[in-house]
Amino acid sequence: MPFQLSQFILLSTLVICSCNEPLKDDVNEGHFDTADRSAVIFESDKEKAQLPKLRAVIDQEALQQVGEFQSENQSLFELYDQSVDEVEAWTDKMWGRCCTEADMRFTEFLGYTYKVDIDNDSYPFSNAKDPLFSTAFLVNDLGKNAITLEFDCNTIMYGRLGKKKACEVISDSLPIQESFELSLVNGYAKSQKTFDENSRIKEIEIWKNGEHMCNCSLLDTPKIQIIKGNFTFYKNDVIKLVPISVWPGSKYEDVCLSALQMSLGYSANSDLDKLSKHWVY
Repeated sequence: MPFQLSQFILLSTLVICSCNEPLKDDVNEGHFDTADRSAVIFESDKEKAQLPKLRAVIDQEALQQVGEFQSENQSLFELYDQSVDEVEAWTDKMWGRCCTEADMRFTEFLGYTYKVDIDNDSYPFSNAKDPLFSTAFLVNDLGKNAITLEFDCNTIMYGRLGKKKACEVISDSLPIQESFELSLVNGYAKSQKTFDENSRIKEIEIWKNGEHMCNCSLLDTPKIQIIKGNFTFYKNDVIKLVPISVWPGSKYEDVCLSALQMSLGYSANSDLDKLSKHWVY
């Protein structure tokens, strides 16, 4: 679908959050026009220009899990190919532990819920939530189509006193994440061709409970990447991710997103695991 890019008139100087690593040349693999790696945002609002600026980095842990049972000589898109065996391309960090619940930690049962303001019938948002690299959500509607993220309060936990929802077990003062963290796969990662031809998200705004926390530059790569924020995430917080600019595709204007992290097992506050003494899934 066609989209209209917003017109920006002021070049902003943005401050890099201290919790994020500097962007290195070798982590931007997959970007075919290397002339622009800075992903500078043009803002018309002076107040926004003073917000922290995040830069995503490659999620090496999730990538290692994808290739764990496959040949070292395979390309990234061959590693992502789930047509033969979905489990071989699985990543526990993105979607939770596969195939067994033995000895799982409390935090491994916790996850995010998502919704979008504007969905797409042909390439719906459900494509970004499924454990498949070959499906994609068409974001489009830049600046208007927010992805809303919340803690999944409805996971049922069982204990000696019966069963309760996760939000009944976890107190308001106990952080779900000490620093907000989310992994994703940018673009249409079905193949090199689909990734290159379709547009990818370049910049997003990150909002927490209606407050604009920061902007983030996403890497132009099909590799799994991670956003590491500098704010705490609690069970009742509402996070909004708003795409505002793109890496243009060589053929199409469609802006694609292939996957979002669903599981909290690797990024959750480790103190939550102490609750497993009394509560299990």
